[in-house]
Amino acid sequence: MKWLSPYYLMLFGSMGILSLLQAQETLPNFKVKDLGKQGVQVSWLNPFKTCMQLSVQRSTDSIQFKTILNAQTPNMYDNGFVDKAPTERPLYYRINYVLDGGKFYFSTIQSTGLSLEPIPSTTVWKPSKFVYCNGKGTPTIQLP
Repeated sequence: MKWLSPYYLMLFGSMGILSLLQAQETLPNFKVKDLGKQGVQVSWLNPFKTCMQLSVQRSTDSIQFKTILNAQTPNMYDNGFVDKAPTERPLYYRINYVLDGGKFYFSTIQSTGLSLEPIPSTTVWKPSKFVYCNGKGTPTIQLP
């Protein structure tokens, strides 16, 4: 049994190191990285072998998107490009892909600037009107 401990240590150590590595996103997710003056890197992994068309769209307001790239080989698994984007930031990107049979999908919107996710509101605890302790310290439940 003692001979197993080095193997477990090596296994868990390698799992810990691998968990720190950042993997490339698969569609419908993708990765956007701001390269500064060089542009914006957009990359993705395409698990759909039946992808007939894939286009990358850009927007400055996250509403009006324009196609900036139509992939020459849309069914290629590992893909990406560098957008020689305008200097204005933030920029918003999404991917539109069409699968065999005509079904089309839009990815989630990714930004080079601030996150699009809403800031979660903190809920403040409020005492109940119906469950409380009376003057003697006994819990009281009053149904409406």
